[in-house]
Amino acid sequence: MKAIKTAFIVARRCMFPMIRRLFLVAIITAFVCTTLPLGLTAWLSCSVGQAWNGLGLGDFLSAVFGGTTPFGVIRGEPFYLPSGWLAVCGCVAYTTLDCPWRDLAGSGCQAMIACGSRRAWWLGICFWTLIAALLCWLVILAVCMLFAAFSGGGLEFAISEKVPEAVGYSSYLIVYDSPVMPFGFLIVAPCVFVAMCFIQLSITCYKGPMAGLLASFLFLFLAVWSQIPIPPYVWLVASRLEGIAYEGLSCFIGILVSLVIATGAAIAGWRAFSWRDFVNHTSDLLIGEK
Repeated sequence: MKAIKTAFIVARRCMFPMIRRLFLVAIITAFVCTTLPLGLTAWLSCSVGQAWNGLGLGDFLSAVFGGTTPFGVIRGEPFYLPSGWLAVCGCVAYTTLDCPWRDLAGSGCQAMIACGSRRAWWLGICFWTLIAALLCWLVILAVCMLFAAFSGGGLEFAISEKVPEAVGYSSYLIVYDSPVMPFGFLIVAPCVFVAMCFIQLSITCYKGPMAGLLASFLFLFLAVWSQIPIPPYVWLVASRLEGIAYEGLSCFIGILVSLVIATGAAIAGWRAFSWRDFVNHTSDLLIGEK
């Protein structure tokens, strides 16, 4: 009961910074969605109006989470960094980065002492991180759904014929002439976001927010660059999932892996949080360990 009460205290103290960052997630997602019809316009040599017509939810999810071909898979094909994908996923990591820590560096330290339980406060931070990660996913999904509704394609998961080429999928990765965004992606994506944010939270406990954020971007880059699947981040690369890629990754396995990793990261983070001196070293929460 104390942990639940503490979770609401942490959430209330961190609510306004999180709302501002959720708006940033929405803006970046909307920008990436806008690039899809622009890419189709150039690819098909048609008007913007024609490119917009009939794009569904699967198309816009592909634009946001499609990723790219790993480095070295096809001889002579250069590696293109999926900047839109990296920006959206990186923004989710930034949203959950340091709000609880900035609070602890201020009056939050006294609030934790008054609470009388570090464990309850840690569970509160974990609960806040979970909610923030899920809210990020809901914002991204809502933006994609709004674009799909505006385009007239509705909630179809089928990916339009020319969309894979327009968003940079390699023909090597496409398994069907008409690939379909797997329905399981709606579940595995938020699970991966939660695991990603918990990994970042754990690293932040040991080395500070800057190290946590840099680690998140490094793992995200490796997930799209490497041919070796980097769990759990690789499940955010839709072009490597079942239904789209040859021998695609199972969404069900991704959910299990994400939950196991998130739990392990929470336990590892607690080990550092339980002995950290928040009274005399609060500045470390903002700039990392010396």
